[in-house]
Amino acid sequence: ISDARMLMEYHVFVILNFMTLLQELQRRLILSPPIFPSKWHRLPNHLIREILISDHETEGRYNQMNYFDLYLHTMQEIGCDMSKIEQLLDQIKKGETLEEALIHCQVPPFASALILQTTNILKGKQLHIQLAAFIYGMEDPMLILLNGLLNRIKKRKLPGKTDLFRYCLRKGIIIFEPLPDDSSAEILEILCGEDERKWLQVVKAIKNMLNFQLELWNHLLTE
Repeated sequence: ISDARMLMEYHVFVILNFMTLLQELQRRLILSPPIFPSKWHRLPNHLIREILISDHETEGRYNQMNYFDLYLHTMQEIGCDMSKIEQLLDQIKKGETLEEALIHCQVPPFASALILQTTNILKGKQLHIQLAAFIYGMEDPMLILLNGLLNRIKKRKLPGKTDLFRYCLRKGIIIFEPLPDDSSAEILEILCGEDERKWLQVVKAIKNMLNFQLELWNHLLTE
C-alpha cells in the first residue's frame, strides 16, 4: 500500500496534465466547432466526446465526480500525502495560471517539466501537435501503466481499503483506452496530409511527452 501511495502522489500530476490537454481539445473541437464540420474535425471530435462521456460515467456514490476528482478522493482514502497537489490547486483557485502556480509550489521537478511541456503545446495552438501529444504521448502510456498496475494488484492480497484504488485504476483504463491504431493514425493523416514539417512536429511532440514521463517514473524508482 505504501508503494501505491507514492505512485499516486506522482501520478496525480500526470492525470492533471492529461485533463489540462483534454480540456483544451474539448474547447477547440466541441465547444467551438467549425460551422461546416469536415472529416478532419469529425474524427477527433468523436474521440474527445467518447473520453468525456467515460470521464463522467462513474458508479454509486462517485457518480458526480470526474476522473480527476475521483483520483484525488482515492488518494485521500488510501492515505496519500496531498500537500503538493493541494498547494498547486489552491494557487490556481487564487487566480494564478498553471505556469505561475508551478513556480510557487513544491511540485516534483520532472512532473513540473511535463506540465510545462504541455502548456507550451497549448500555447502553440497547433491542433495536429495537441492531438498527437494527447493520443500517443498521454493516452497510450497511461493505458500501459494502469493495466500493469491492475494486473500486479490482482496477484497480491492487499487490504480492503484498496478497493477504491482498484476501481480508480479500472476507471482510468476505460477513459484512456485509445482508438484503434488505424483510427488514431487516420486523425494525424487527415491533419498533417503530406506536410513533412507537420509530421516532424508530431514526432517531436510525442517523443518529448514520452521522455518527460519516462524521466518522472525513473525519478520515482529512485525514491
